[in-house]
Amino acid sequence: MDKSKIIYIKDEKYFLFDGKTFNKAKDKDAKKYYVTSAVNPSALYFHTHKLPSSLDDKSVEIKMDISIYEEGGASEDKDYITSFIRTPLKTEDNDLVDLFGIETNQSDNLYKDIAQKLGAVDIITPSFLCYHSLYQPGHENTTDIYLYFGDEEAYGTIYANGKYISHRSMENLARVSALCGWELDVLKAALKTRGLQQDAYAEEENANLDTIKASIHRSVEKIIYTLNHKKGIFNMSDTYRVFVDFEGDSIIGLEEIFEYYDLHVKSLQPINTQNNNDRSLNHDFLIANYLLGVVNKKYKSINLSPYEREEPFYKQPAGYLFISAFAGILVVVGAYFALSMMIDANKEEMALLDDKIKSASGLSKKFETKIKDLKAKKENLEKYYATLQKQDNNLQKSKKAVPYINSQAMQRQQMIDDALQGLSKNNLGAVFMEQNNSNLLKIEIVTEMGKEEKIANFLNYMSNRGYQKSYTDKIENNNTIYKSVVEIAR
Repeated sequence: MDKSKIIYIKDEKYFLFDGKTFNKAKDKDAKKYYVTSAVNPSALYFHTHKLPSSLDDKSVEIKMDISIYEEGGASEDKDYITSFIRTPLKTEDNDLVDLFGIETNQSDNLYKDIAQKLGAVDIITPSFLCYHSLYQPGHENTTDIYLYFGDEEAYGTIYANGKYISHRSMENLARVSALCGWELDVLKAALKTRGLQQDAYAEEENANLDTIKASIHRSVEKIIYTLNHKKGIFNMSDTYRVFVDFEGDSIIGLEEIFEYYDLHVKSLQPINTQNNNDRSLNHDFLIANYLLGVVNKKYKSINLSPYEREEPFYKQPAGYLFISAFAGILVVVGAYFALSMMIDANKEEMALLDDKIKSASGLSKKFETKIKDLKAKKENLEKYYATLQKQDNNLQKSKKAVPYINSQAMQRQQMIDDALQGLSKNNLGAVFMEQNNSNLLKIEIVTEMGKEEKIANFLNYMSNRGYQKSYTDKIENNNTIYKSVVEIAR
């Protein structure tokens, strides 16, 4: 895949982005470039949990997938596509894990049609992670607040030392427009030119301005409350900077609202990525530039896409298995024909030597030495011929065994596929799988205490798939995690 550009999806439309400009994309471009998008906070589910740093990512995933239903309030009748960010807590041996999820029906409403049209949506990530692209190595140790004012979406995001910490939703401009009684375009023009300055408005506009200020106060108050809470958890700088993400413009008087809540900011400035270009693309440029960096491994991100493109057939397990078996057949057959040709050639050479020996036998004694040499060479060739015949017999046996080997390999793969499907259906995790032959599979399953019935459901699923013997061999628990070693026999 070419990583110099990406396809960026925005509101069911898609564009080709090269790091500088947006251009119209064609459907066929999806075969060459990664297809990407960012989803807004209003479409996402969030849950935060503190877990031991010693847990590996798989264990964290299992714990978080359980906790979103038991503690996070997720609907049990809905499925979610999830990913998480884990941040070490410097004062203890724990990580703070932020889980992000999108409900599958919501994801399908947003992306399924376009994924079918283009063949894939490779990356879907939360939009507020885009501010990672503004940091360079060796950046200043600061606590930064980003305020995005969009027509249909608005949010504040907190970064500390260049890393995402948290975010909070704000009232979008369409909502503020409805509250204050001004058209959206009028509201945006007022904020860009007059800001929140009381003396910049006529007396009859004071009520409108008060409504606007009240809305921004509510948003800033939530962000500062979150900031103060996170400061008690993370090692965050007292040097505060505020960045306004509002089509390249700032809002005059915004710093006074932060002063009202006793937060003294070092600087407050707009983010302008477009210069003299279309400033309505300001926020999209930040997101697309970040996604381009993710594709090129410049930034580590999370991916909520269930529409990733499939690996080429030869890289898939089934394809690798098929190609390996086919290659084995080619090796055996090729070696067989090569040996056959060598044997035929040696037969012809031995027949010629016999003729020469017979001819030489009637000659004088001066040819006796030559005759002995020819006989010795013939004996050596007969031994070599016997060795080739033995190798040929072995290869014939190998050739007959290839279909059986291929069948066994397919059975082993099918058994693993059935087990993975059963684990997925029952929301179970596996620490390891061990398969000694095509008839026996051993799995160590991990689940939350009190959810042991999921293992029984898994065993029942495997029985229904035609496996004659499924049972639990070993059980361990430590009051939080339930482990069971399960053996499945064909």
